[in-house]
Amino acid sequence: MRVITWNVAGRRSRSEQQVVALGAFDPDIVALQEVRISAIGDLTSGLKKLGLQNVLNSFQLASDHSKLVGPRQYGEIIATRFPIEPLRPENFRIPWPERVLSCRIKHAVGDVDFHTTHIPPGVTNKWIKIETFEGIFEKLALDTQANRILCGDFNSPDQEFSDGRVKVFGERLRKDGSIVPQNHRGQPPGRWSKGERSVITGLSEIGMPDVFRALHGYEAAEGSWFSQREGKLTVRRFDHIFASPQLNPTKAQYLHALRETKLSDHSPLLVDFSPS
Repeated sequence: MRVITWNVAGRRSRSEQQVVALGAFDPDIVALQEVRISAIGDLTSGLKKLGLQNVLNSFQLASDHSKLVGPRQYGEIIATRFPIEPLRPENFRIPWPERVLSCRIKHAVGDVDFHTTHIPPGVTNKWIKIETFEGIFEKLALDTQANRILCGDFNSPDQEFSDGRVKVFGERLRKDGSIVPQNHRGQPPGRWSKGERSVITGLSEIGMPDVFRALHGYEAAEGSWFSQREGKLTVRRFDHIFASPQLNPTKAQYLHALRETKLSDHSPLLVDFSPS
């Protein structure tokens, strides 16, 4: 079972090329984030031509399209070869329900609850980012018995270190190397740090580890989002797949060539699973 997750960066004009690029890797499940509603038709038809006949998008499940403007204009797509059952976005108590798209995938070895998300960046959306993290963790913490996959663009963490330390936004790195939470006026102490960590490092405690780090450890320096501004290159590993270990991930690889050809400013993440 090959899964690819990719933030396509709203590049409507590159939809056809994005699908062709994905097809070269013969995926069984594709999850796309930051999709414009105007790109849904081209992406859906293209993905179906790849054999991913079952396609779901967040716009078709949204209860009020009038709200899908500004920072909420972007949605998600899930496309797969396997039969699916859509799951309601209201299952997650988050500010923007369309930012999590979920379905139950009917795989030969058993059902898999599959979720994809695009966490709003905190620099422009403030506490909506943390409320989204909190809502996702709250829901997943209740469903500890199901086989589950959560993937997407999490806009976190800020830094990862080879010794396994992780710094999220809302934390400060001291000179001695220790990482401490920052407090925000009017909020419980350390809420921002705790919110991001609930998913980024906390999902492993409820049976959904970060697949890339589970396979490669923290010695492997890696990134998935690259930004070049005023001659300065910023690299962050924002795109992740978290999954139940019994799904048996065997490979995790960022496909940098798709970003380097300007199809997005994010590199897709490919993960192979061998469930039994």
